[in-house]
Amino acid sequence: MYLIQVIICSFCFVVFANSSPTRILVSCDRNGFTCKTIDSKRHILYQCPPKTQDVLINLWNYGEPSNTAWVTVKNCATVEIDMSCTSYRRSFESLTIENVTNLHFTRSVTTMKNPAKIYLRDIENIPLIPENTFTIPHMMKYNGPVVEHEVQGIEFESVNIGTIETHAFHGLRGFRNFTWKNVNVELVHPKAITINFNTTEKYQGWFSMTNSTMTILDYLSFQLHVKEAIFENNKFVEIMPGGISGTIENFTYVDNIVDMLQPGSISILAKTVNIFANTFNYLKAGSLSKISPGLLTDSHTSFGNLEFGYKFNNNNIVYMDAGSLNPDMVAYKKVSTNLYFTFNNFFCTCENMGWLISPNGHGSSTTSLKSFYESITNETASNICSGLTCKMTIASLKYFFKNGQCISNFTMEDFCQITTTSQTSTFEVDSIGESDIWYNRSEPKSDGNSNFSYYYIISFSVMLNMFSLKFVL
Repeated sequence: MYLIQVIICSFCFVVFANSSPTRILVSCDRNGFTCKTIDSKRHILYQCPPKTQDVLINLWNYGEPSNTAWVTVKNCATVEIDMSCTSYRRSFESLTIENVTNLHFTRSVTTMKNPAKIYLRDIENIPLIPENTFTIPHMMKYNGPVVEHEVQGIEFESVNIGTIETHAFHGLRGFRNFTWKNVNVELVHPKAITINFNTTEKYQGWFSMTNSTMTILDYLSFQLHVKEAIFENNKFVEIMPGGISGTIENFTYVDNIVDMLQPGSISILAKTVNIFANTFNYLKAGSLSKISPGLLTDSHTSFGNLEFGYKFNNNNIVYMDAGSLNPDMVAYKKVSTNLYFTFNNFFCTCENMGWLISPNGHGSSTTSLKSFYESITNETASNICSGLTCKMTIASLKYFFKNGQCISNFTMEDFCQITTTSQTSTFEVDSIGESDIWYNRSEPKSDGNSNFSYYYIISFSVMLNMFSLKFVL
C-alpha cells in the first residue's frame, strides 16, 4: 500500500512515497481536499479518496500558517499524526479526526506541539498513545489568556485505545476541558495523564469521563488539579493505588462499576465528595482512606471556618475487606463536615458483616474511626445487608455476630428466614425485583444518556432531608 504524506499549509501538498517521492501541488478542490473560508479564516477538510487510505499527516512541517484555523481529517482506514515541532508555530484553533479505523501517533524525541483543541470521534483503534503526545512546550506561560494558541481542550468520543504510556498527557497547564465519552482503554500506565486545569474564574477548567471502560488504571494514572471532576457510568476492572489522584474541589463519582478498588485507589483532596449509586465488587482495605478534605486554591479563610462535604450514598458493595469503607476520618475530624453514609447495600455474608459490626475490625484504633463505623451501622443510617431473596438493616443484625464472626450455627439460610418473618427490621421480600439483584454487576446501567443529572440530585436531596445522617466533626 502506498504511504501518502499530507502536509497542510497555505497550499496543500501531497507527497506520494513510491520508489522516488514526487511532490504535487494540489488545489483545495482535488485529491480529497475541501477548503472553506469563514471570516477570513480557513477550514481545511481532508477525506481519504477511495485509493488513498494510508496517510501520514505532519502538522508543523511548514512555515507559519497564514489563515488556517481548523483542520479536519475523516473517513480514512489508517492515519498517522506527527506533531513534532522544531521551532515555534502558532497553533490551529482545532484539529478534528473522525471515522478512522486505525489512528497512530508518531513517537518523537523533539518538542511536540498540539492544536488549541483536539477532537477524536469514532476511532476504531488507537494501539498506543506514546509519551509526550499531548503537551504544552515548557516555554509557554499558563493560567490565563496567554495560552489561547496552545492546547486547552481534548475531547474523545467513541474511541478505543490499547495503551496510554507514562507522560502521554504531560505538562498540560492552564487547561480548560478534558472530556471522554464512550472511551475504552486497556491499560493506563503510571503518571500517564497529568493535568493542571485553569483555576481562574473566567477560564475555569473541568474534567468529565462518562460511559467509558478502563481495564487497568495503574499507579497515579490520573493526576488532576481541577475545580470539578465527574466520573459517571464507567466500568473499571482494577484501579491501583492513587489511580485517581490530585486536588479536586468538587469530586463526583456516580453510577460506576469497579471490580477491584485497591488501597488508596482514590487519593484526593476535595472540598465536596459525592459517591452515589456505584457498584463496588471488591473493596480492599483502605480503599477510600486517602480521600481527605482540602482546597484547590487558597480561600484566605481558616479551615476551621470552612465546611466540607462527604456523601457516600445508595452504593452496592459485594465484597469488602476490613477497614475499607472509611475516608480519612482523622482529617475530617479536624474540620466541619457534612458527612452522609446512607442507603447503601452490602452483600450479606458473615465475613462482610463480621468486621463491620465488630469494634475491632476497622483498622487503627482511633476515636474518629470508631465513631464513623458506629454511625454507619445504626438504624438511622438505613444501610442494608442484602441476600439474593431478602434484606434487612445492618443494625438489626448486630445480635447475630460475636467477635467479628457469625454466632454458632447461624447461616445465611437462617438470615433469610429471619428477614421473611420479622416485620420490624426488614423490607418486604415481595418488593425485591430484578433491579435489586446487583451482585457482580459488570455492565453500566446507562444506555449512553446521562442518568445522574438532576434525578439523583433531587432524589437524594429529598431522601437525605427525610432520613439524614449528619455529623459536624
